[in-house]
Amino acid sequence: MVVASPAADVYAAHSPFWAVSRRSALRRLGLAWAGSAAGDAIAMVAFALIAYRAGGPVGVAVLVAVQMMPSAIVAPFLAAAAHRMRRERFGVVVDATRVVLVLAAATLAEAGAAQALVLLLAAALTAGHAASNVARRALTPLLIADPTELTATSVVASVIQAGAQAVGPALAAALLATSRTSVVFGAAAIGFACAAAAEASLPSTADVAVRPPRSAHPLRLLSAGIRAVRSDPQLRLATGLFGAKNVGRGAVSVLVVVVPLELLGLARSGVGWLTALVGIGGVVGGLAASRLVARARLVPTMALGLTLFGVPLATFAGRPTVAVAVAAFAVAGIGNTLMDIAGYSLIGRSARDDLLASVYGVHEALRAVGYTLGAVLTAGIVELAGARAALVCVGSFLAFAALLGELGRARERTTEPPRDDVRALRATPLIGWLPPVALTRVAATAEPVQLPAGDVLVREGDPGDRAYVIVDGELAIEVGNHVIAHTDSGVVGEIALLRDTVRTATVRAVTDSRLLAIERDEFLVAVGGNEGAREAADALVELRLGAI
Repeated sequence: MVVASPAADVYAAHSPFWAVSRRSALRRLGLAWAGSAAGDAIAMVAFALIAYRAGGPVGVAVLVAVQMMPSAIVAPFLAAAAHRMRRERFGVVVDATRVVLVLAAATLAEAGAAQALVLLLAAALTAGHAASNVARRALTPLLIADPTELTATSVVASVIQAGAQAVGPALAAALLATSRTSVVFGAAAIGFACAAAAEASLPSTADVAVRPPRSAHPLRLLSAGIRAVRSDPQLRLATGLFGAKNVGRGAVSVLVVVVPLELLGLARSGVGWLTALVGIGGVVGGLAASRLVARARLVPTMALGLTLFGVPLATFAGRPTVAVAVAAFAVAGIGNTLMDIAGYSLIGRSARDDLLASVYGVHEALRAVGYTLGAVLTAGIVELAGARAALVCVGSFLAFAALLGELGRARERTTEPPRDDVRALRATPLIGWLPPVALTRVAATAEPVQLPAGDVLVREGDPGDRAYVIVDGELAIEVGNHVIAHTDSGVVGEIALLRDTVRTATVRAVTDSRLLAIERDEFLVAVGGNEGAREAADALVELRLGAI
Protein backbone atom coordinates (compact mmCIF):
# COMPACT_ATOMS: atom_id res chain seq x y z
CA MET A 1 0.00 0.00 0.00
CA VAL A 2 1.39 3.40 -1.02
CA VAL A 3 0.78 6.25 1.41
CA ALA A 4 0.80 9.76 -0.06
CA SER A 5 3.24 12.11 1.61
CA PRO A 6 2.19 15.52 2.99
CA ALA A 7 4.31 17.12 0.27
CA ALA A 8 2.39 15.19 -2.38
CA ASP A 9 -0.89 16.34 -0.86
CA VAL A 10 0.25 19.96 -0.97
CA TYR A 11 1.25 19.57 -4.62
CA ALA A 12 -2.08 17.93 -5.50
CA ALA A 13 -3.97 20.77 -3.85
CA HIS A 14 -2.05 23.43 -5.74
CA SER A 15 -1.34 21.71 -9.07
CA PRO A 16 -4.14 23.60 -10.90
CA PHE A 17 -2.49 26.86 -9.90
CA TRP A 18 0.88 25.56 -11.04
CA ALA A 19 -0.60 24.45 -14.37
CA VAL A 20 -2.13 27.87 -14.96
CA SER A 21 0.70 30.02 -13.61
CA ARG A 22 3.31 28.51 -15.93
CA ARG A 23 1.39 29.65 -19.04
CA SER A 24 1.31 33.38 -19.74
CA ALA A 25 -1.99 33.32 -21.66
CA LEU A 26 -3.78 31.60 -18.77
CA ARG A 27 -2.22 34.00 -16.26
CA ARG A 28 -3.58 36.95 -18.25
CA LEU A 29 -6.98 35.30 -18.48
CA GLY A 30 -6.91 34.92 -14.69
CA LEU A 31 -6.20 38.63 -14.30
CA ALA A 32 -9.18 39.37 -16.53
CA TRP A 33 -11.39 37.18 -14.33
CA ALA A 34 -10.13 38.97 -11.21
CA GLY A 35 -10.75 42.48 -12.53
CA SER A 36 -14.17 41.64 -13.90
CA ALA A 37 -15.34 39.80 -10.78
CA ALA A 38 -14.09 42.56 -8.48
CA GLY A 39 -15.83 45.23 -10.55
CA ASP A 40 -19.09 43.28 -10.52
CA ALA A 41 -18.97 42.60 -6.77
CA ILE A 42 -18.16 46.19 -5.85
CA ALA A 43 -20.83 47.65 -8.13
CA MET A 44 -23.46 45.18 -6.90
CA VAL A 45 -23.08 46.35 -3.28
CA ALA A 46 -23.60 49.96 -4.35
CA PHE A 47 -26.62 49.15 -6.50
CA ALA A 48 -28.14 46.93 -3.79
CA LEU A 49 -27.94 49.67 -1.16
CA ILE A 50 -29.50 52.23 -3.50
CA ALA A 51 -32.34 49.78 -4.19
CA TYR A 52 -32.82 48.89 -0.51
CA ARG A 53 -33.02 52.54 0.53
CA ALA A 54 -35.68 53.08 -2.12
CA GLY A 55 -37.89 50.01 -1.47
CA GLY A 56 -36.55 47.58 1.13
CA PRO A 57 -36.43 43.86 0.20
CA VAL A 58 -38.88 44.45 -2.64
CA GLY A 59 -36.58 47.18 -3.94
CA VAL A 60 -33.66 44.71 -4.03
CA ALA A 61 -35.84 42.16 -5.87
CA VAL A 62 -36.85 44.86 -8.37
CA LEU A 63 -33.18 45.68 -8.88
CA VAL A 64 -32.38 42.02 -9.60
CA ALA A 65 -35.31 41.73 -12.02
CA VAL A 66 -34.35 44.94 -13.83
CA GLN A 67 -30.76 43.73 -14.06
CA MET A 68 -31.40 40.15 -15.06
CA MET A 69 -34.40 40.08 -17.38
CA PRO A 70 -32.85 42.27 -20.10
CA SER A 71 -29.77 40.07 -19.81
CA ALA A 72 -31.92 36.98 -20.40
CA ILE A 73 -32.99 38.46 -23.74
CA VAL A 74 -29.72 40.07 -24.79
CA ALA A 75 -27.17 37.44 -23.67
CA PRO A 76 -27.83 34.91 -26.47
CA PHE A 77 -27.48 37.62 -29.12
CA LEU A 78 -24.29 38.88 -27.53
CA ALA A 79 -23.05 35.30 -27.66
CA ALA A 80 -23.73 35.31 -31.41
CA ALA A 81 -21.62 38.46 -31.65
CA ALA A 82 -18.85 36.63 -29.82
CA HIS A 83 -18.87 34.09 -32.68
CA ARG A 84 -18.25 36.82 -35.25
CA MET A 85 -15.20 38.30 -33.51
CA ARG A 86 -12.07 36.79 -32.05
CA ARG A 87 -13.13 35.92 -28.53
CA GLU A 88 -10.35 37.83 -26.81
CA ARG A 89 -11.22 41.00 -28.78
CA PHE A 90 -14.86 40.66 -27.87
CA GLY A 91 -13.94 40.55 -24.17
CA VAL A 92 -11.92 43.78 -24.49
CA VAL A 93 -14.85 45.59 -26.12
CA VAL A 94 -17.33 44.42 -23.48
CA ASP A 95 -15.19 45.27 -20.44
CA ALA A 96 -14.19 48.68 -21.84
CA THR A 97 -17.89 49.41 -22.28
CA ARG A 98 -18.52 48.39 -18.67
CA VAL A 99 -15.95 50.96 -17.52
CA VAL A 100 -18.01 53.67 -19.21
CA LEU A 101 -21.28 52.36 -17.74
CA VAL A 102 -20.08 52.24 -14.15
CA LEU A 103 -18.52 55.72 -14.40
CA ALA A 104 -21.88 56.95 -15.64
CA ALA A 105 -23.51 55.32 -12.60
CA ALA A 106 -21.04 57.14 -10.34
CA THR A 107 -21.92 60.43 -11.99
CA LEU A 108 -25.67 59.84 -11.60
CA ALA A 109 -25.30 58.76 -7.97
CA GLU A 110 -23.29 61.90 -7.21
CA ALA A 111 -25.93 64.06 -8.90
CA GLY A 112 -28.80 62.37 -7.01
CA ALA A 113 -30.42 61.22 -10.25
CA ALA A 114 -33.71 59.35 -10.37
CA GLN A 115 -33.47 55.71 -9.33
CA ALA A 116 -34.86 54.60 -12.71
CA LEU A 117 -31.76 55.90 -14.49
CA VAL A 118 -29.46 54.10 -12.05
CA LEU A 119 -31.41 50.86 -12.51
CA LEU A 120 -31.11 51.21 -16.29
CA LEU A 121 -27.33 51.36 -15.97
CA ALA A 122 -27.44 48.35 -13.62
CA ALA A 123 -29.29 46.39 -16.30
CA ALA A 124 -26.75 47.35 -18.98
CA LEU A 125 -23.86 46.44 -16.66
CA THR A 126 -25.36 43.02 -15.96
CA ALA A 127 -25.83 42.35 -19.68
CA GLY A 128 -22.14 43.20 -20.01
CA HIS A 129 -21.32 40.68 -17.29
CA ALA A 130 -23.19 37.98 -19.22
CA ALA A 131 -21.35 38.87 -22.43
CA SER A 132 -17.90 38.93 -20.83
CA ASN A 133 -18.63 35.65 -19.06
CA VAL A 134 -19.54 34.03 -22.39
CA ALA A 135 -16.38 35.39 -24.02
CA ARG A 136 -13.99 34.15 -21.33
CA ARG A 137 -15.68 30.77 -20.88
CA ALA A 138 -15.62 30.16 -24.66
CA LEU A 139 -12.04 31.44 -24.88
CA THR A 140 -10.62 29.09 -22.25
CA PRO A 141 -10.65 25.86 -24.37
CA LEU A 142 -8.64 27.67 -27.06
CA LEU A 143 -5.81 28.63 -24.70
CA ILE A 144 -5.16 25.32 -22.96
CA ALA A 145 -2.70 22.64 -24.03
CA ASP A 146 -4.42 19.60 -22.51
CA PRO A 147 -8.06 18.77 -21.66
CA THR A 148 -7.24 18.42 -17.95
CA GLU A 149 -6.25 22.10 -18.01
CA LEU A 150 -9.89 22.98 -18.69
CA THR A 151 -10.89 21.94 -15.17
CA ALA A 152 -7.63 23.35 -13.77
CA THR A 153 -8.39 26.73 -15.33
CA SER A 154 -11.98 26.54 -14.08
CA VAL A 155 -10.68 25.87 -10.55
CA VAL A 156 -8.30 28.83 -10.70
CA ALA A 157 -10.89 31.13 -12.29
CA SER A 158 -13.42 30.25 -9.61
CA VAL A 159 -10.91 30.84 -6.80
CA ILE A 160 -9.93 34.16 -8.36
CA GLN A 161 -13.56 35.17 -8.80
CA ALA A 162 -14.44 34.11 -5.26
CA GLY A 163 -11.43 35.99 -3.92
CA ALA A 164 -12.44 39.08 -5.86
CA GLN A 165 -16.01 38.69 -4.62
CA ALA A 166 -14.65 38.59 -1.08
CA VAL A 167 -12.26 41.51 -1.42
CA GLY A 168 -14.63 43.57 -3.58
CA PRO A 169 -17.57 43.76 -1.14
CA ALA A 170 -15.17 44.22 1.78
CA LEU A 171 -13.62 47.16 -0.07
CA ALA A 172 -17.08 48.47 -0.85
CA ALA A 173 -18.01 48.19 2.84
CA ALA A 174 -14.87 50.11 3.87
CA LEU A 175 -15.54 52.81 1.27
CA LEU A 176 -19.18 53.12 2.33
CA ALA A 177 -18.07 53.65 5.92
CA THR A 178 -15.88 56.60 4.95
CA SER A 179 -17.17 58.02 1.65
CA ARG A 180 -20.04 58.24 -0.81
CA THR A 181 -21.62 55.63 -3.12
CA SER A 182 -20.07 57.31 -6.19
CA VAL A 183 -16.60 56.40 -4.88
CA VAL A 184 -17.65 52.75 -4.74
CA PHE A 185 -18.66 52.91 -8.40
CA GLY A 186 -15.28 54.45 -9.21
CA ALA A 187 -13.54 51.47 -7.60
CA ALA A 188 -15.64 49.13 -9.74
CA ALA A 189 -14.52 51.00 -12.87
CA ILE A 190 -10.88 50.30 -11.98
CA GLY A 191 -11.65 46.57 -11.83
CA PHE A 192 -13.28 46.54 -15.27
CA ALA A 193 -10.40 48.55 -16.74
CA CYS A 194 -7.91 45.98 -15.42
CA ALA A 195 -9.95 43.20 -17.02
CA ALA A 196 -9.97 44.94 -20.40
CA ALA A 197 -6.21 45.54 -20.23
CA ALA A 198 -5.52 41.87 -19.45
CA GLU A 199 -7.73 40.71 -22.33
CA ALA A 200 -6.00 43.09 -24.72
CA SER A 201 -2.71 41.29 -24.05
CA LEU A 202 -4.03 37.79 -24.86
CA PRO A 203 -2.68 35.98 -27.95
CA SER A 204 -4.76 35.66 -31.09
CA THR A 205 -7.03 32.59 -31.31
CA ALA A 206 -7.81 32.98 -35.01
CA ASP A 207 -5.99 29.75 -35.96
CA VAL A 208 -7.58 27.47 -33.37
CA ALA A 209 -11.19 28.64 -33.09
CA VAL A 210 -14.00 26.92 -34.97
CA ARG A 211 -16.21 29.74 -36.23
CA PRO A 212 -19.61 29.50 -37.94
CA PRO A 213 -20.04 31.08 -41.39
CA ARG A 214 -20.17 34.87 -41.38
CA SER A 215 -23.55 34.64 -43.06
CA ALA A 216 -25.04 32.77 -40.07
CA HIS A 217 -27.83 34.86 -38.55
CA PRO A 218 -27.74 35.39 -34.76
CA LEU A 219 -31.13 33.71 -34.45
CA ARG A 220 -29.77 30.64 -36.23
CA LEU A 221 -26.79 30.54 -33.89
CA LEU A 222 -29.10 30.89 -30.89
CA SER A 223 -31.33 28.12 -32.22
CA ALA A 224 -28.30 25.89 -32.73
CA GLY A 225 -27.22 26.48 -29.13
CA ILE A 226 -30.69 25.59 -27.84
CA ARG A 227 -30.75 22.43 -29.96
CA ALA A 228 -27.32 21.46 -28.66
CA VAL A 229 -28.55 21.70 -25.06
CA ARG A 230 -31.80 19.87 -25.77
CA SER A 231 -30.20 17.03 -27.73
CA ASP A 232 -27.36 16.24 -25.32
CA PRO A 233 -28.45 14.57 -22.04
CA GLN A 234 -25.21 15.65 -20.37
CA LEU A 235 -25.74 19.30 -21.31
CA ARG A 236 -29.39 19.14 -20.25
CA LEU A 237 -28.41 17.81 -16.85
CA ALA A 238 -25.71 20.45 -16.32
CA THR A 239 -28.11 23.19 -17.43
CA GLY A 240 -30.85 21.99 -15.08
CA LEU A 241 -28.54 21.86 -12.05
CA PHE A 242 -27.17 25.29 -12.92
CA GLY A 243 -30.74 26.57 -13.12
CA ALA A 244 -31.42 25.44 -9.55
CA LYS A 245 -28.18 27.01 -8.35
CA ASN A 246 -29.04 30.31 -10.02
CA VAL A 247 -32.42 30.39 -8.29
CA GLY A 248 -30.51 30.02 -5.04
CA ARG A 249 -28.00 32.70 -6.06
CA GLY A 250 -30.84 35.12 -6.76
CA ALA A 251 -32.32 34.32 -3.37
CA VAL A 252 -28.98 35.04 -1.69
CA SER A 253 -28.78 38.43 -3.43
CA VAL A 254 -31.83 39.40 -1.35
CA LEU A 255 -30.84 37.54 1.81
CA VAL A 256 -27.39 39.17 2.10
CA VAL A 257 -29.20 42.51 2.39
CA VAL A 258 -32.16 41.41 4.51
CA VAL A 259 -30.27 39.19 6.99
CA PRO A 260 -27.78 41.79 8.28
CA LEU A 261 -30.18 44.73 8.27
CA GLU A 262 -33.40 43.06 9.50
CA LEU A 263 -32.53 39.74 11.11
CA LEU A 264 -29.19 40.60 12.75
CA GLY A 265 -29.64 44.38 13.20
CA LEU A 266 -26.24 45.30 11.73
CA ALA A 267 -25.19 48.59 10.08
CA ARG A 268 -25.38 48.98 6.30
CA SER A 269 -21.71 47.98 5.94
CA GLY A 270 -22.86 44.53 7.12
CA VAL A 271 -24.21 43.95 3.61
CA GLY A 272 -20.68 44.18 2.24
CA TRP A 273 -19.20 41.99 4.95
CA LEU A 274 -21.81 39.24 4.57
CA THR A 275 -21.40 39.28 0.79
CA ALA A 276 -17.65 39.02 1.31
CA LEU A 277 -18.18 35.88 3.42
CA VAL A 278 -19.76 34.15 0.43
CA GLY A 279 -16.63 35.02 -1.55
CA ILE A 280 -14.31 33.78 1.20
CA GLY A 281 -16.17 30.49 1.25
CA GLY A 282 -15.78 30.36 -2.52
CA VAL A 283 -12.00 30.59 -2.19
CA VAL A 284 -12.04 27.65 0.22
CA GLY A 285 -14.33 25.73 -2.14
CA GLY A 286 -12.03 26.39 -5.07
CA LEU A 287 -9.01 25.10 -3.16
CA ALA A 288 -10.98 22.02 -2.14
CA ALA A 289 -11.95 21.46 -5.78
CA SER A 290 -8.32 21.20 -6.91
CA ARG A 291 -8.62 17.42 -6.95
CA LEU A 292 -11.34 17.63 -9.59
CA VAL A 293 -8.79 18.30 -12.33
CA ALA A 294 -8.34 14.67 -13.35
CA ARG A 295 -11.84 13.49 -12.39
CA ALA A 296 -14.01 12.10 -15.17
CA ARG A 297 -17.35 12.41 -13.34
CA LEU A 298 -18.45 15.92 -12.37
CA VAL A 299 -22.21 15.63 -11.72
CA PRO A 300 -21.71 14.26 -8.15
CA THR A 301 -19.64 17.35 -7.37
CA MET A 302 -22.39 19.58 -8.73
CA ALA A 303 -24.89 17.81 -6.44
CA LEU A 304 -22.53 18.22 -3.48
CA GLY A 305 -22.18 21.91 -4.28
CA LEU A 306 -25.95 22.40 -4.25
CA THR A 307 -26.17 20.60 -0.91
CA LEU A 308 -23.50 22.78 0.68
CA PHE A 309 -25.14 25.85 -0.79
CA GLY A 310 -28.61 25.12 0.57
CA VAL A 311 -28.41 23.21 3.84
CA PRO A 312 -26.44 25.88 5.81
CA LEU A 313 -29.03 28.54 4.92
CA ALA A 314 -31.85 26.41 6.30
CA THR A 315 -29.76 25.62 9.38
CA PHE A 316 -29.08 29.32 10.01
CA ALA A 317 -32.84 29.97 10.07
CA GLY A 318 -33.06 27.85 13.23
CA ARG A 319 -30.32 29.82 15.00
CA PRO A 320 -30.04 33.33 13.53
CA THR A 321 -26.93 34.67 15.26
CA VAL A 322 -23.96 36.51 13.81
CA ALA A 323 -21.62 33.56 14.41
CA VAL A 324 -23.94 31.09 12.68
CA ALA A 325 -24.48 33.58 9.83
CA VAL A 326 -20.72 33.76 9.29
CA ALA A 327 -20.47 29.98 9.05
CA ALA A 328 -23.63 29.50 6.98
CA PHE A 329 -22.85 32.05 4.29
CA ALA A 330 -19.21 30.97 4.08
CA VAL A 331 -20.22 27.31 3.57
CA ALA A 332 -22.82 28.43 1.01
CA GLY A 333 -19.97 30.14 -0.84
CA ILE A 334 -18.03 26.85 -0.84
CA GLY A 335 -21.01 25.09 -2.40
CA ASN A 336 -21.52 27.80 -4.99
CA THR A 337 -17.91 27.56 -6.16
CA LEU A 338 -17.88 23.75 -6.28
CA MET A 339 -21.01 23.93 -8.40
CA ASP A 340 -19.51 26.47 -10.79
CA ILE A 341 -16.20 24.65 -11.25
CA ALA A 342 -17.79 21.29 -11.99
CA GLY A 343 -20.64 22.72 -14.07
CA TYR A 344 -18.62 25.01 -16.32
CA SER A 345 -16.05 22.25 -16.86
CA LEU A 346 -18.82 19.85 -17.85
CA ILE A 347 -20.29 22.33 -20.35
CA GLY A 348 -16.84 23.00 -21.80
CA ARG A 349 -16.28 19.27 -22.29
CA SER A 350 -19.72 18.69 -23.83
CA ALA A 351 -20.40 21.46 -26.36
CA ARG A 352 -18.96 21.61 -29.88
CA ASP A 353 -16.53 24.51 -30.22
CA ASP A 354 -18.47 26.34 -32.95
CA LEU A 355 -21.55 26.22 -30.68
CA LEU A 356 -19.79 26.81 -27.35
CA ALA A 357 -20.47 30.56 -27.18
CA SER A 358 -24.12 29.98 -28.14
CA VAL A 359 -24.48 27.29 -25.46
CA TYR A 360 -22.99 29.66 -22.91
CA GLY A 361 -25.38 32.34 -24.20
CA VAL A 362 -28.31 30.02 -23.50
CA HIS A 363 -26.82 29.33 -20.07
CA GLU A 364 -26.54 33.06 -19.32
CA ALA A 365 -30.14 33.64 -20.39
CA LEU A 366 -31.36 30.85 -18.11
CA ARG A 367 -29.08 32.14 -15.37
CA ALA A 368 -30.75 35.55 -15.58
CA VAL A 369 -34.22 34.01 -15.42
CA GLY A 370 -33.32 31.77 -12.47
CA TYR A 371 -31.58 34.60 -10.64
CA THR A 372 -34.62 36.85 -11.07
CA LEU A 373 -37.05 34.13 -10.04
CA GLY A 374 -35.04 33.39 -6.90
CA ALA A 375 -34.85 37.05 -5.90
CA VAL A 376 -38.53 37.79 -6.53
CA LEU A 377 -39.80 34.68 -4.71
CA THR A 378 -37.46 35.27 -1.78
CA ALA A 379 -38.54 38.91 -1.43
CA GLY A 380 -42.16 37.78 -1.49
CA ILE A 381 -41.58 35.17 1.21
CA VAL A 382 -39.74 37.74 3.35
CA GLU A 383 -42.64 40.16 3.05
CA LEU A 384 -45.26 37.49 3.81
CA ALA A 385 -43.56 35.22 6.35
CA GLY A 386 -40.24 36.77 7.31
CA ALA A 387 -36.55 36.19 6.59
CA ARG A 388 -36.32 32.92 8.53
CA ALA A 389 -39.06 31.31 6.44
CA ALA A 390 -37.29 32.45 3.28
CA LEU A 391 -34.03 30.85 4.45
CA VAL A 392 -35.79 27.52 5.09
CA CYS A 393 -37.51 27.57 1.68
CA VAL A 394 -34.32 28.38 -0.23
CA GLY A 395 -32.24 25.79 1.61
CA SER A 396 -34.85 23.06 1.14
CA PHE A 397 -35.20 23.81 -2.58
CA LEU A 398 -31.45 23.54 -3.20
CA ALA A 399 -31.19 20.29 -1.20
CA PHE A 400 -34.04 18.79 -3.26
CA ALA A 401 -32.34 19.87 -6.52
CA ALA A 402 -29.13 18.20 -5.31
CA LEU A 403 -31.04 14.95 -4.77
CA LEU A 404 -32.48 15.10 -8.29
CA GLY A 405 -29.00 15.71 -9.69
CA GLU A 406 -27.60 12.70 -7.88
CA LEU A 407 -30.44 10.54 -9.19
CA GLY A 408 -29.71 11.73 -12.75
CA ARG A 409 -25.94 11.19 -12.62
CA ALA A 410 -26.16 8.31 -15.13
CA ARG A 411 -26.74 10.85 -17.90
CA GLU A 412 -23.15 12.02 -17.59
CA ARG A 413 -20.79 10.38 -20.07
CA THR A 414 -18.05 8.69 -18.09
CA THR A 415 -16.02 6.97 -20.80
CA GLU A 416 -12.69 8.62 -21.53
CA PRO A 417 -11.63 8.13 -25.17
CA PRO A 418 -8.70 5.72 -25.65
CA ARG A 419 -5.40 7.49 -26.14
CA ASP A 420 -4.92 5.71 -29.48
CA ASP A 421 -8.15 7.30 -30.74
CA VAL A 422 -7.06 10.79 -29.75
CA ARG A 423 -3.61 10.16 -31.23
CA ALA A 424 -5.13 9.03 -34.54
CA LEU A 425 -7.31 12.14 -34.74
CA ARG A 426 -4.41 14.43 -33.88
CA ALA A 427 -2.33 12.87 -36.68
CA THR A 428 -5.08 13.61 -39.24
CA PRO A 429 -4.42 17.03 -40.85
CA LEU A 430 -8.11 17.70 -41.47
CA ILE A 431 -9.01 17.32 -37.79
CA GLY A 432 -5.75 17.40 -35.84
CA TRP A 433 -5.65 21.22 -35.75
CA LEU A 434 -8.61 21.30 -33.32
CA PRO A 435 -7.83 22.51 -29.78
CA PRO A 436 -7.30 19.68 -27.26
CA VAL A 437 -10.74 19.83 -25.62
CA ALA A 438 -12.53 19.77 -28.99
CA LEU A 439 -10.34 16.93 -30.23
CA THR A 440 -11.03 14.86 -27.12
CA ARG A 441 -14.76 15.51 -27.44
CA VAL A 442 -14.72 14.29 -31.07
CA ALA A 443 -12.90 11.13 -29.97
CA ALA A 444 -15.40 10.55 -27.15
CA THR A 445 -18.48 11.01 -29.36
CA ALA A 446 -17.21 9.19 -32.48
CA GLU A 447 -18.53 5.67 -33.05
CA PRO A 448 -15.87 2.91 -32.93
CA VAL A 449 -16.00 0.60 -35.96
CA GLN A 450 -14.42 -2.87 -36.00
CA LEU A 451 -13.85 -4.01 -39.59
CA PRO A 452 -12.65 -7.62 -40.16
CA ALA A 453 -10.25 -8.28 -43.03
CA GLY A 454 -12.09 -8.47 -46.36
CA ASP A 455 -15.18 -6.52 -45.23
CA VAL A 456 -16.32 -3.40 -47.08
CA LEU A 457 -16.44 -0.12 -45.19
CA VAL A 458 -18.06 2.04 -47.90
CA ARG A 459 -19.14 1.11 -51.41
CA GLU A 460 -18.71 3.16 -54.58
CA GLY A 461 -21.95 4.93 -55.58
CA ASP A 462 -23.58 4.74 -52.13
CA PRO A 463 -24.65 7.95 -50.34
CA GLY A 464 -22.17 9.24 -47.79
CA ASP A 465 -23.11 10.30 -44.26
CA ARG A 466 -19.91 9.70 -42.27
CA ALA A 467 -16.14 10.00 -42.57
CA TYR A 468 -13.79 7.47 -40.97
CA VAL A 469 -10.44 7.95 -39.24
CA ILE A 470 -8.13 4.92 -39.25
CA VAL A 471 -6.90 3.99 -35.77
CA ASP A 472 -5.39 0.61 -36.62
CA GLY A 473 -5.18 -1.67 -39.67
CA GLU A 474 -4.79 -1.33 -43.46
CA LEU A 475 -7.46 -0.46 -46.03
CA ALA A 476 -7.60 -0.81 -49.83
CA ILE A 477 -9.18 1.88 -52.03
CA GLU A 478 -10.95 0.40 -55.07
CA VAL A 479 -12.46 2.07 -58.14
CA GLY A 480 -14.41 -0.32 -60.33
CA ASN A 481 -12.63 -3.64 -59.80
CA HIS A 482 -9.17 -2.12 -59.46
CA VAL A 483 -7.24 -1.34 -56.29
CA ILE A 484 -5.74 2.14 -56.71
CA ALA A 485 -4.20 2.66 -53.25
CA HIS A 486 -3.60 1.27 -49.78
CA THR A 487 -3.64 3.33 -46.58
CA ASP A 488 -3.09 2.63 -42.89
CA SER A 489 -3.64 6.15 -41.48
CA GLY A 490 -5.63 9.31 -41.96
CA VAL A 491 -9.24 9.73 -43.04
CA VAL A 492 -11.36 7.93 -45.66
CA GLY A 493 -14.87 8.62 -46.93
CA GLU A 494 -14.38 12.37 -46.74
CA ILE A 495 -14.90 13.21 -50.43
CA ALA A 496 -18.62 12.41 -50.43
CA LEU A 497 -19.10 14.75 -47.45
CA LEU A 498 -16.89 17.59 -48.65
CA ARG A 499 -18.26 17.52 -52.22
CA ASP A 500 -21.82 16.54 -51.22
CA THR A 501 -21.85 13.60 -53.60
CA VAL A 502 -22.00 9.80 -53.56
CA ARG A 503 -19.05 7.63 -52.57
CA THR A 504 -16.36 7.88 -55.23
CA ALA A 505 -14.63 4.61 -54.31
CA THR A 506 -15.03 1.37 -52.41
CA VAL A 507 -13.00 1.01 -49.22
CA ARG A 508 -12.21 -2.55 -48.09
CA ALA A 509 -10.24 -3.85 -45.09
CA VAL A 510 -6.99 -5.61 -45.99
CA THR A 511 -6.33 -6.54 -42.36
CA ASP A 512 -8.53 -6.47 -39.27
CA SER A 513 -9.01 -2.75 -38.75
CA ARG A 514 -10.40 -0.33 -36.19
CA LEU A 515 -11.78 3.06 -37.20
CA LEU A 516 -13.68 6.02 -35.75
CA ALA A 517 -16.87 7.03 -37.55
CA ILE A 518 -17.53 10.79 -37.45
CA GLU A 519 -20.97 12.09 -38.38
CA ARG A 520 -21.35 14.49 -41.32
CA ASP A 521 -22.08 17.67 -39.34
CA GLU A 522 -19.28 17.05 -36.83
CA PHE A 523 -16.79 16.37 -39.61
CA LEU A 524 -17.77 19.32 -41.79
CA VAL A 525 -17.56 21.72 -38.85
CA ALA A 526 -14.06 20.49 -38.03
CA VAL A 527 -12.65 20.74 -41.55
CA GLY A 528 -14.46 24.01 -42.31
CA GLY A 529 -13.80 25.89 -39.11
CA ASN A 530 -10.30 27.09 -39.96
CA GLU A 531 -8.76 28.46 -43.16
CA GLY A 532 -5.78 26.13 -42.96
CA ALA A 533 -8.00 23.09 -42.46
CA ARG A 534 -10.18 24.08 -45.43
CA GLU A 535 -7.11 24.41 -47.64
CA ALA A 536 -5.78 21.03 -46.46
CA ALA A 537 -9.18 19.43 -47.16
CA ASP A 538 -9.35 20.87 -50.68
CA ALA A 539 -5.80 19.72 -51.44
CA LEU A 540 -6.50 16.19 -50.18
CA VAL A 541 -9.70 15.90 -52.21
CA GLU A 542 -7.99 17.11 -55.39
CA LEU A 543 -5.14 14.68 -54.82
CA ARG A 544 -7.45 11.71 -54.33
CA LEU A 545 -9.77 12.62 -57.20
CA GLY A 546 -6.73 12.94 -59.43
CA ALA A 547 -5.73 9.38 -58.57
CA ILE A 548 -9.12 7.93 -59.55
